[in-house]
Amino acid sequence: MKIYNLTFIVDPVREEAFLKWLKERLVAPEFIGCTLLKVADVPGDPEFAAHALSVSLQKRCPTEADMASFREGPAENLSEEYARWAGGEGMTFATVLEELPLG
Repeated sequence: MKIYNLTFIVDPVREEAFLKWLKERLVAPEFIGCTLLKVADVPGDPEFAAHALSVSLQKRCPTEADMASFREGPAENLSEEYARWAGGEGMTFATVLEELPLG
């Protein structure tokens, strides 16, 4: 199983407004089953609170076709919409994660 991960880099001052904006968009059917995560702490980094906020949207994709469909549609559209909303003050990047068996 692969997971498409779209990470948003956000100015911490705009966290509340960003999360409201994002959650309003995630009610669409194509985002059902997604997980939303944020980096809560970086142990050993006393300056962590001053860093940009990192929020990840993750979608499990059972097939390559599902991955391509999500990446080229909803994820790309959301990334472009965020760029407009952030007005040059934020960025996104995507990664693909693969689940590995523990045993």
